[in-house]
Amino acid sequence: SVIEEAKERGLPVILSPTDFWFICPIVQLKRPDGAICQGPGPKGTNCLSCYTPKLFPPEPEFKEAVCGPFPSLVPNDDGLSQKASVRLLYSAYIMSKLPKAIAATTRRPAALRQIANAADAITVPTLLMKNLFEKNGIDSRLIHHVPFGIDTTNLIAWCRKKPSQLLRIGFIGTLFEHKGVDILIKAIQSLPEPHRVLLKIYGSKSQFPEYFQQLQALVESCARTQERIQFLGTFPNDEFGKILSEIDVLVVPSRWYENTPLVMQSALATKTPLIATNLGGMSELIEHEKNGLLFELNDHNDLSRQFQKLLDNEHMLDTFRENIGPPRTIQDMVDDLERLYHLHIATPESSYDMSRT
Repeated sequence: SVIEEAKERGLPVILSPTDFWFICPIVQLKRPDGAICQGPGPKGTNCLSCYTPKLFPPEPEFKEAVCGPFPSLVPNDDGLSQKASVRLLYSAYIMSKLPKAIAATTRRPAALRQIANAADAITVPTLLMKNLFEKNGIDSRLIHHVPFGIDTTNLIAWCRKKPSQLLRIGFIGTLFEHKGVDILIKAIQSLPEPHRVLLKIYGSKSQFPEYFQQLQALVESCARTQERIQFLGTFPNDEFGKILSEIDVLVVPSRWYENTPLVMQSALATKTPLIATNLGGMSELIEHEKNGLLFELNDHNDLSRQFQKLLDNEHMLDTFRENIGPPRTIQDMVDDLERLYHLHIATPESSYDMSRT
């Protein structure tokens, strides 16, 4: 409605989405079975199994909201009867709401596409987003590729690596399933000579405790690599550069599209090579075997092969570091945005009176 209201008032509109919400109501473009999705498809049919169920409360919440205030709806003398009654009420509720939920799901793509196409320009941080927006009906003439920039203040002084006899592999991010940390651990466990590596995992142990416990169990399941894997928690942002100076390669093993890989850009700013899943967003920052390495989605064996390349060729990382170009800064990004803003403010078609600002 902000876009619609601005257009009604003759205001130029530049839209700068940072995720896939305009084409994916759950943002991730990742289906319940883990498969990567490219958008809602004709009339939003791809979203029916993914998004529509999320429009309903879980059964325990339904029971609390309905059966608490209206205890007469369910028997209280028999646990099995009560459970069956709640399930019957919940099913009836779902069936009564399902037609509207389906209608909302199938109408969403066209509604969001119409709003996006009403903008004067759309900036996207990755070519992946550009391609997916175009694929889902957003006007390619509106889309401008404006990559993110980063604050390099606490990074550029940390380009020199501290020496080590080990290949120090790092992960920095959220410890959750879609980030693929389990893939990384399995790749280490698959190495024929794991004593030559050290995996340093940085991320909160308490944010998603169930997944962290799974990671711990995975590490403990392999005695030969258990001492090669460290969980190091989180760190203050001003120590980012120092942390990167103490690893040789940063790994981003995500199971979904990483549209704004700022941790990857930060690593490159410190001349830290990357290994990442071969998916758009991430792969845009890596030229395979030039400034980093790519591996196939969900394939820990392929990731292990990339590690082995580094172990077999002691000069490969040095070559990668030499091939890493200068970082894109926040100032670079701001300059690009300002040029686009001025272009549209100066457009004769705009009826907006600048004297009102």
